[in-house]
Amino acid sequence: MMRALLRVAVLSVSTILAQAAPAVAADYEALLGGPNAIRWRSDAAWKLNLGVGLGLAPKFDYSRDNELVFLPMVDMEWRNFVFASTQRGIGVKFINTGRTEAGPRLTYDFGRSPTDDDFLDGTDEIASTPQVGAYWMSYLGAWRLSADFKYATSSYKGVEGTFGLAYGGALTDSTNVIAGLDAHFGDKKYNEAYFGDGNFGFNDVTPFLQLIHNMNRGMYITLDGRVSVVLGPAKSPDFTSSRSYSASTIIGKRF
Repeated sequence: MMRALLRVAVLSVSTILAQAAPAVAADYEALLGGPNAIRWRSDAAWKLNLGVGLGLAPKFDYSRDNELVFLPMVDMEWRNFVFASTQRGIGVKFINTGRTEAGPRLTYDFGRSPTDDDFLDGTDEIASTPQVGAYWMSYLGAWRLSADFKYATSSYKGVEGTFGLAYGGALTDSTNVIAGLDAHFGDKKYNEAYFGDGNFGFNDVTPFLQLIHNMNRGMYITLDGRVSVVLGPAKSPDFTSSRSYSASTIIGKRF
């Protein structure tokens, strides 16, 4: 029974991810971060988090132009161990101590097309590819430290990743606020494919602010705002901007 439910979960998440492809190149994972920004306690074998929202995001990483994107949130987890999510991908919590969780996960890079934006005219097509990787998150009181790594199994066959530091707490009895800083990097193959710069390096430093307001019966609404300061290889090409902005809001329910 559990295997059948997991197959349905994986198929549902994969379908929604495919339909939401245009937003993924603009850091879809970050845009959907609000609903999973606070830990959710439940003794049920299955946890389900459903939501829908809108985001204002770059047309591609660090683009000058923004676009409005649809944000479907479907996040399923079995016994705090296996998860399938439009935000987290598909993975396993090999470590889950309450303070630290970590494990492997499968995500997807939808690539980039020269037709995605006028500024990309003349650039090469970047084919979509599955990514295998691992994530780590530790909670130290109100502080949280995070890291993740993703390897493209086809296409450019490069590595990208993120290091994060954040501080969160209760603003009111029903509202939490989290302020943090993420730093994204790429290896030589990733940066060569996306920015024409074949050097390892950090591509941005991104301050962010999240608000999560919890309502009755598991309902919630989130706000997320980010400003990326573009660095290193990502700053090399003419088609990227020195600053990149994104914002999102999601309303949902936890079951």
